[in-house]
Amino acid sequence: MEPPSEYKDIQKLTGCLAALNGVNMEYALRFTFSTTNNEAKYEALVAGLSIVKALGINSIWVKGNSKLVIDQARGTCEVKHDPLRKYLAQAMQLAKKFEQVVLEHIPRSMNEEADHLSRLGTTYYDELPKGVCVEIRDKPAYEECLSLPILQEPEDWRTPIARYLTNGQPPESLTEAQKIRNRSFKFYMYDEELYKKSWDWPLLRCVSDEDILKILAEVHQGWCGSHIGGRSLAVKIKRIGY
Repeated sequence: MEPPSEYKDIQKLTGCLAALNGVNMEYALRFTFSTTNNEAKYEALVAGLSIVKALGINSIWVKGNSKLVIDQARGTCEVKHDPLRKYLAQAMQLAKKFEQVVLEHIPRSMNEEADHLSRLGTTYYDELPKGVCVEIRDKPAYEECLSLPILQEPEDWRTPIARYLTNGQPPESLTEAQKIRNRSFKFYMYDEELYKKSWDWPLLRCVSDEDILKILAEVHQGWCGSHIGGRSLAVKIKRIGY
């Protein structure tokens, strides 16, 4: 089956998120723990599904050069190793959040872009192309999923908007209630996270004041490439979904 042309692509491993307007998001993973080749492919699949869903996309076309991983995700191949079973379970949980997922195996020899992207994770920071984001992971994705603590976040500017969008509850103050009603159409709730709608960017995740400082520091210090100026920093932060 040929996937419809309006689907978004996840190109190979941590690779390239390609929208119809030609704007690509290049994203690479680096692991500080040991992985097999197949485990790395699953890491990429889980990361890709998570990122794309956070962008508000409901139908995706997944391309991968590992026939084993694609066949296992399709359910046509048995998973024999315990770590891969855990990865597959996590990938399937993420896949259930989409309206449609198309999985396609493409040999690396037939996909030069995927071959290029698969090398991003081992490239020195100062040699990375502009706009490439690199995430450092120190544990398998399925362990992070299991070990995430349940924390009650303190209330901030997002709280009244989220409450209004979730259950229609405005602030008690009539003035504040009117402000929230007027602002709410610019925002969207998904999976208990608040996102801001944008005409020229995907949905942008709203964060706390504390997280803003962390994101600014990580991006400026090289998490997404070389040190950059204020305007470029703002654009790059928008590109990674904030």
